[in-house]
Amino acid sequence: MNKLNIKEANEHLKQLHRRVIELENQVHMHALHSQELEKTNAELRARLEAAELSRQRELEAKDAQNAELVSRLGEGEARVDVLLRAAEERDRLVEDLEVKARLFYEVVEHRAALGRIVEVLDEIHKQKRASEKASPASPAKLNGERLDESNRTSPADSNGTQSPPYLESPHVNSIT
Repeated sequence: MNKLNIKEANEHLKQLHRRVIELENQVHMHALHSQELEKTNAELRARLEAAELSRQRELEAKDAQNAELVSRLGEGEARVDVLLRAAEERDRLVEDLEVKARLFYEVVEHRAALGRIVEVLDEIHKQKRASEKASPASPAKLNGERLDESNRTSPADSNGTQSPPYLESPHVNSIT
């Protein structure tokens, strides 16, 4: 081997050695960079897990809040239904009372005439009782029926006399 070949071989070995050192440095740098990436990756995973946990807690809180709102809504709807039924019942009552009030006012308008009709009916009743006492054989007694009005219990009026049966209704007494 001549000197030139040895020199070239040495030169080549130096370049190889430099290249090996460069590659080792690159591998070392890649290892450091890889460690940094793994560390960053671990930090990001921890943040992601924390964010996921936080999001899960927020969702649970929102679900609980929604459940409470749904419950309150159901209670409110039930209360509205109760109030609507009560309002409908009051409306029916008001309608009934309006009809009764109209009838009452009509009766009040005709009170004098109704009072006169009651007096006439009372006269007819008195005459009927007087005629029954005068004639013992009435058609009802001939048929075997008993129409003894004097045995009937009727409320006494202010004069102490018994009211005729048609006046025993509480509606008629409230008119006079």
